[in-house]
Amino acid sequence: MLERDRAALKDDGDVGDDGVTKRQNISAEQIALELKVEELSRSLENLEESRNQYAFLYDFAPVGYFTFDREGEIRAVNPTGERLLGIDRELLIGQNFSSFVAASDRHIFVDFIDKVFTGQQKETCRLRLSQLDPRQLFVRIEALVTESGLECLAILLDITEKQRAVRALSESEDNLAKAQAMTHVGSWSFDPVSEEVKASAELLHIMRLLPEEATQEDFARVVHPEDQDNVIGNLRQSIDHGKSYEIEHRLKFIDGSLRWVHSIVEPAVNAAGKVIKVYGTTQDITLRKEAEVELRNKTNELQAIFDSIGDGITVYDHDGSIQHHNLISPQLFPLETLPS
Repeated sequence: MLERDRAALKDDGDVGDDGVTKRQNISAEQIALELKVEELSRSLENLEESRNQYAFLYDFAPVGYFTFDREGEIRAVNPTGERLLGIDRELLIGQNFSSFVAASDRHIFVDFIDKVFTGQQKETCRLRLSQLDPRQLFVRIEALVTESGLECLAILLDITEKQRAVRALSESEDNLAKAQAMTHVGSWSFDPVSEEVKASAELLHIMRLLPEEATQEDFARVVHPEDQDNVIGNLRQSIDHGKSYEIEHRLKFIDGSLRWVHSIVEPAVNAAGKVIKVYGTTQDITLRKEAEVELRNKTNELQAIFDSIGDGITVYDHDGSIQHHNLISPQLFPLETLPS
């Protein structure tokens, strides 16, 4: 069309100068207008294509998209959001989102919406939805107010499985802490590179340390001075050679009191054979040690009484082999007390 108009201008040789100029101006304006129409048409096509792409992303996104007003009423929602709430979109529009939140968490959503519209920045909250079925659904909501300030755009992410995993982990940690407290066994880990020490609550209780005192230096400080070389030497050997070991040693506290502990240490080695972390359990065995000392003292006491008896006493097993005798027995019965 543009080429035809240009040709028409050339063929109009019988028209006067004023007429030619007018006609040229009209044709130039028509050409410019047609160029703008073509450009606008292309822009509309691109806009339509972009709209379709965004519509596709909006409808098939794996997260729920919501538009809320200042009161928390739902103005728009995508199919994923519809599935999260379990109600048709037509029925959701105009309803307040808080009615789909568990009663115990509704105040969280109310405060969240108020903060979104007040702060004019992205806010995040976590809450539990109320469901008709017994399955609890946990979501994380991220929202940002629009430029008009009348609505906010929100994304809902289903974090139910993650929340369950967190709860299961928390329960496991609680059970472990209870088990450690009942058995007086604490656990710990040591990173040879960063020298970071992680200790369970029961280990800190055994070592009489505060959480902020869980450092290599603080643990070494509690070890009895006479046992420090042995304890540190075994740990160093484990780090250098990747060997596990067990050790018993004493703890000495500021008040001068002593405790006995038994530690089992296991290094974790990477593919290159380098120790990347050392794990250990430490048990308070003070009562056992005290019982051993008491038993040893009782044994020595009984042995002294046994040896002080003036009559010869010999103890035999069921095969007739001598198991024990007092001091005077070999003098009275030398042949019988000889080893067979």
